[in-house]
Amino acid sequence: MNNNGTYIDVELSDSIDIPAMMSIIKKLSGYNQHIYYHGSNIDYSFVLHDSCTLQEVDKLESTYKHKLPDDYKQFLLTSNGLNLSQFVSSRIFSVDEIYDVKNVFSSYPENIIIIGACCDATVHIGIDLCSDKENNIFVHDIMDSDSLNSIHCGFAQFLNRFIITYGSSFWEWGMVENH
Repeated sequence: MNNNGTYIDVELSDSIDIPAMMSIIKKLSGYNQHIYYHGSNIDYSFVLHDSCTLQEVDKLESTYKHKLPDDYKQFLLTSNGLNLSQFVSSRIFSVDEIYDVKNVFSSYPENIIIIGACCDATVHIGIDLCSDKENNIFVHDIMDSDSLNSIHCGFAQFLNRFIITYGSSFWEWGMVENH
């Protein structure tokens, strides 16, 4: 419900494409809303950023020596990262933040690109650039260096779950530990 007491009509299904999802996020961003989140009443907002250029995407692919999944590339060309409200630590990184994380956490395999974080940055969200595009999203608890866990979805489905859960426990939709 928005400030005028009317409901915002958005549909969140488990099979949604990036342009539709970004349209929904833009629609939700235009309203001043509050939700009950982990015991607090907080602003419910999304912060979209200016889009990446094709040259920035090409440079990222060149750095990782792999093509980015089409749905993730589509996201970057729409918004260079995504932040939730100022009170929620879950976010999808901008390209510059991806490079920063790569420099600090250099132990990730070459085919893993860290695209976001949650839980006060103790859980990294990554894409395995060599995996099947429908099953390429992983989470890694940085406090448990041996855990790299598939959440059994591609980027578009991850983004949908990330928005639905407001960045909280989106990985519980089907995580299997990968050793």
